[in-house]
Amino acid sequence: PNDGAKKVGKTTYADDALNWAYGKSLLACSRRLQDHLMSVEKWCSKWRLLLNPDKCETMVFGHYTRKPSAKILLGGKKVPQVFALKYLGVTFTPQLSWKTHLSKLSSKTTARSGALRGMTKRRVLPIKIATLFHRATIESVLTYSAPALVCMSKSSQKRIGELQANGLRAAGDLPYEAEEA
Repeated sequence: PNDGAKKVGKTTYADDALNWAYGKSLLACSRRLQDHLMSVEKWCSKWRLLLNPDKCETMVFGHYTRKPSAKILLGGKKVPQVFALKYLGVTFTPQLSWKTHLSKLSSKTTARSGALRGMTKRRVLPIKIATLFHRATIESVLTYSAPALVCMSKSSQKRIGELQANGLRAAGDLPYEAEEA
């Protein structure tokens, strides 16, 4: 393969696929990715697999002052460019910030912790069942993408711990001020 081919990659998980190109020039990356996607389309056609361009998105990562635009086509359709992309439970942003991901986790778990607190306050759920509810609806959301979270800053990791602690306090019907262990 030529040098450009080394700067293109792909990863798949079940029916999710992620293709990327990297380099210093957006134009060069776009061309590499477009060439790569054309070979993917050719392979899919050969094996009679259907691609759904409507479920595809493109994102440009990096630190830039103006929002760059990459024109990528798949199946003759322009792939829309997004500024937040969810892949395998992790929300990515162009600057690779955890802020959006943490915000989405917070929204999900805060609502669930509130519902759990309401059930434990009214004694609808015994603590053992409330703990199981916590594990199934809150802890599972926080740990789903755990392998990707190891590169988070300490403050972001602390925020994940706070969300977990809030859920546990709700399950145990403990006050918000209860100390973390």
